Amino acid sequence: MISGDNCFVVTNSIAKFWASKKGEFFASCFVDLDYIKLSIKITPNPVITYANIKFSNMLQTDNKFKLVVYNNIGQPAITKDVSQDAFLAGYKLDMSTLAAGYYFIQIASSSVLQTFKILKN
Repeated sequence: MISGDNCFVVTNSIAKFWASKKGEFFASCFVDLDYIKLSIKITPNPVITYANIKFSNMLQTDNKFKLVVYNNIGQPAITKDVSQDAFLAGYKLDMSTLAAGYYFIQIASSSVLQTFKILKN
């Protein structure tokens, strides 16, 4: 993809390279491979039955998120599609069917990827 600035889009619309055969970087282009990080709170930790997942701020470009809870050996235990509105209001994740132990909650979209460790009692 080439943008109006004659740069190639490499990642999430942030990283761009100069469109030349010399491999030069365009002065206003930069490489940033970091995903956007949100202020996300997961309470309580340790959790007994429900975890409350709440976004502290709104991400304007994404509305659909994939929430996956992985067990301690990396197998998905719960997978949900959750809207940004639900996270802003405080999404209630039912973990009552899971055995006690450590889990990893991953929240992902086209520009967000964050993982949290949580203990289930």
